[in-house]
Amino acid sequence: MDIRIPFHQLPAAARAIEAAYPDTVRRSRMSARRYFHAARTCKLYDFEAATWLPYSSALAK
Repeated sequence: MDIRIPFHQLPAAARAIEAAYPDTVRRSRMSARRYFHAARTCKLYDFEAATWLPYSSALAK
């Protein structure tokens, strides 16, 4: 997710990403509930560990 993309433009952004990376993207149905769950739980991406982290984990490093 990119917080700079307004919620109403997420479907078009998702289609563009899917078209650019067809072998990588896995489709799933997005709803407001799933969006808010992801926004609440997935804060930072650790590229070395290839995982999402909450802010509290970043502060511990």
